[in-house]
Amino acid sequence: MVATGLTVAAAAPAAAAAAASTARRGAAARAAAGEDAAAAAAAAAAAAAGNYVATMTPAVLTRSIIKAARNKQQDRVLWTAFARRAAAVAAAVPAEDLCLLLSLFGEVGLRHGPLLAAAAAALLPQLQQLSPAAVCRAIQAYGQLLCIHPVLQQQLQRLAARHAAAMTANQVAYTFSSLIRLKQMPYPLYRVLRDELIVKRDSLSAGGLVVSLHAAAAAAPAAALQQQTDSKLLAALAAALCRKVETLNPKGLALVANALHRLQYRNYFVLQLLAAAAQRLLQQQQRQHLPRHQQQQQRMQPRDLAMLLHAAVAAGAANPAFVKAAAAAAAKRMQAFDIQALCLVVSALSKHYRQQQQQQQQRQKQRLQQQQQQQQQHGEHEEEHHDEEQQQQQQQQQQQQQQQQQRDEETALTKEELFNVFEAAAARAGCLAAEISPLSLCCLLDAFAAAGFKYGPLLLYATKHVAFCCGDPAAAAAAAAEAAAAEAVASGTGQAAAPAAAAGASAGTGTPDAAAAAAADAAAAAAAAAAAAPAHADRYSVCMLAMVLRAFRRLAVNASPLLPYAFAALPPLQQQQQQQQQQQQQQQQQQQQQTGAAAALAGIDAAAGEGGAAAAAANATTAATAAAAAATEAEAGAPVEPPPLLHSLIWILESAAANFFADTEVLAAAAAAAAAAAAAAASDAAQLQHALQQHMLNPEGRLWFSQQQLQQMHASLLTLGLSPFDFRLVRGPWGLLPDWLQQQLLQQEQQLLLLQQKQQLLQPQLHQQEPQLQQLQPESTVYVHLTLQQLQQLQKEGSQLLQAAAADDAAEAAARAADFKVVYIESKQQQQTGSSS
Repeated sequence: MVATGLTVAAAAPAAAAAAASTARRGAAARAAAGEDAAAAAAAAAAAAAGNYVATMTPAVLTRSIIKAARNKQQDRVLWTAFARRAAAVAAAVPAEDLCLLLSLFGEVGLRHGPLLAAAAAALLPQLQQLSPAAVCRAIQAYGQLLCIHPVLQQQLQRLAARHAAAMTANQVAYTFSSLIRLKQMPYPLYRVLRDELIVKRDSLSAGGLVVSLHAAAAAAPAAALQQQTDSKLLAALAAALCRKVETLNPKGLALVANALHRLQYRNYFVLQLLAAAAQRLLQQQQRQHLPRHQQQQQRMQPRDLAMLLHAAVAAGAANPAFVKAAAAAAAKRMQAFDIQALCLVVSALSKHYRQQQQQQQQRQKQRLQQQQQQQQQHGEHEEEHHDEEQQQQQQQQQQQQQQQQQRDEETALTKEELFNVFEAAAARAGCLAAEISPLSLCCLLDAFAAAGFKYGPLLLYATKHVAFCCGDPAAAAAAAAEAAAAEAVASGTGQAAAPAAAAGASAGTGTPDAAAAAAADAAAAAAAAAAAAPAHADRYSVCMLAMVLRAFRRLAVNASPLLPYAFAALPPLQQQQQQQQQQQQQQQQQQQQQTGAAAALAGIDAAAGEGGAAAAAANATTAATAAAAAATEAEAGAPVEPPPLLHSLIWILESAAANFFADTEVLAAAAAAAAAAAAAAASDAAQLQHALQQHMLNPEGRLWFSQQQLQQMHASLLTLGLSPFDFRLVRGPWGLLPDWLQQQLLQQEQQLLLLQQKQQLLQPQLHQQEPQLQQLQPESTVYVHLTLQQLQQLQKEGSQLLQAAAADDAAEAAARAADFKVVYIESKQQQQTGSSS
């Protein structure tokens, strides 16, 4: 009993201790679980904030970036955190892994400056350990991000030249493209990479081929400046393209077509292959039973369709079936087109339609000639043999020609289909009115006018757009200055107004220093406001306005509201006499300053007592002069527009004559609706007359005109009341040209003698008429346009001059798409010197 009691008594404390320890372990477990949950929540929050990435080791960071790129992760916050961590641990990342990370950041398009700088610093000591693939990745990454590190780029270029033979074809292509994109391609390295591309062209993938052609097109302008064309590389890439054309996606086809167009590649077989591949893609796009992912992959985007169509039509290798399918696809998806794709499609379709009409006209002429020949042969055979077999053959040929004509008409783009696309394009342009630039509007109007498509809302918008873009810059600067002054006054407080009031009070008292300071501040503020005034980002040049006027004239639309802006955009008249007068005045002033130096010193000594007022006035004058000089420098810093081309001036001249712009009523109505700057220059056609004379009387080279152009210019000048002789436009036979020149020179000499006799009475008029009379010299350029009878007589005469002119006419007519004959006449003295030489 005692032992049992002792045992029970001893067991009670042990049980209590066990229970207490169990409770402690449970509490510890619950505390640990709570801490784990809190740690997990903190880790999740840190990962969301990017702090988890900041704790990654280089190996974990590399694996995470590769996994994110493989899963196509697009979270910019995550990639930015990756970039910050990679910049911090770049020195500890192996060179191969660092190049891989750079290429992945280049694919994402994340340009992180600290990462690129840290990567360059880490790669420079390890460059000799890089493999050819790593060199390619590093160059490609910097090329994709458009970042240049001079020291690293030089070392990478040397490694690329050294490892080019060990690179694969795609690695050479991407290295070639990246260096050209960065404009860091030395000519020796270019030769090395170019030779490797030629050798390994058959191993290029579709992407490598597209990248190589695009890079070759980007390097074409620099090669053109050096008058070098790499035809061997282009031929090798074109041969590889013929094998890979079936594997290209719509984007690749568009880029290749655009590259060949920029390279002016005229191999019709290759271009027709591209057009056929694009046509197959368009047909597959119209099928409805394809899976959704295949439809998205094969869907041709608006820009891709526009580039393909534009390149094919520009090269003259567009298949009619492809053009018809492209027009249908464009009309169906017109709401997805932007303004650039819209302009490309419209201009390409308009050009193709014009080419199609010209081809049809040529075929009709050929058929008529063949029919006439067949009728003659048929009459001869009936008289001689009456051969029935030949008659059957002729009938079969006629049937085949008729069948071919029907096929062409079925596959050709009809006028209704073209106008349906144009109507949808014009409606889409109205939706994109805020994005329309002067160049895009000119492109649309020119394409519509060439096809004869008249869309009223677009024509009405064109006049408003021209008036908006050709506003008065001076008025805009004044308005900006007034707005800035009003804003400064409105934003001023009472405390800031008190010093201004005190300054005004002191100025009212007549203190010269205060007045000078106020004048200087006002002049500086005005100059700053004028310099800060926003100018028009997009303005119409003379060539653009000429294109708009020609489009209006083709569509038979009144262009009187636009003509004042065209005259205002012309360059100002040359003021050589004024410059000479200014130089003479400056010389006279210098002489006066030298002779009057003593008097000036005496005047300065006498005015020493009034030095305060004089100094104040001088300060004010100096400040105003500095402000004016600053404004002048700001205006001079603006880009200078090139002089207008001759054909632009001719289009403006023809439009002015077609709209009867010389009428005072039309002039007043057009000037009232124009801006102030345009109305001031629209009073006469003096600037247009001077610009035309400058081009035609003193040409830098030979000017080639067609007979139609010369006749239209002659009629336009007469309509405007101008003399065609002032522009050396002569209507007369060719053989009488030397005699006519001698007669004109004799008349000039007689007029000069008469003017010299009346010099005292007509001295002002003499200065005005002398340049006109002295312009005609024995070696002057004269333009002669002939009548139809004279053109027919041209073939009968045996003169060497006429034969040479006829040969030039034939060559130029064959070279041009339009059936125009070019006429260029030189004077007798130039012909003699040319024949003697």
